[in-house]
Amino acid sequence: MRTITKAALGVFLATSFAFATDNAFGRGVSAFGQRDYQEEIKHYSIAVEENPNDAKAYYSRADAYYELKDYAKAIADYSQALKIDPNYVGAYYGRVSAYVMLDELKQATQYAREACELGYCDALEVLKEEYLIDD
Repeated sequence: MRTITKAALGVFLATSFAFATDNAFGRGVSAFGQRDYQEEIKHYSIAVEENPNDAKAYYSRADAYYELKDYAKAIADYSQALKIDPNYVGAYYGRVSAYVMLDELKQATQYAREACELGYCDALEVLKEEYLIDD
């Protein structure tokens, strides 16, 4: 389900932000729309170098790493996005999902609980239902 949603969002973003392809972030969005994750990582890495406080660039690069199944790098970038913007709900969900993919349910649960403390409890509810974790 996540892949379908991400692909549909990519088409929307690629067409909506086509005018922004003159910068690294915009070129990353364009690569995202084409599902070219290596190219996406390249451009978001440039965006991060240009603006190390850009939570969206870290989050977007994390999503590309996630799609390539490089969950450790995805977690690092989701975590960096959260250091910059502690309320970045997508980064919480991405980090939880990456830990689940690594079969590290204890870590996934810890971060899902942190998100829930901020009012974002969907990930924790999914973990409870799908993996029968205790709250």
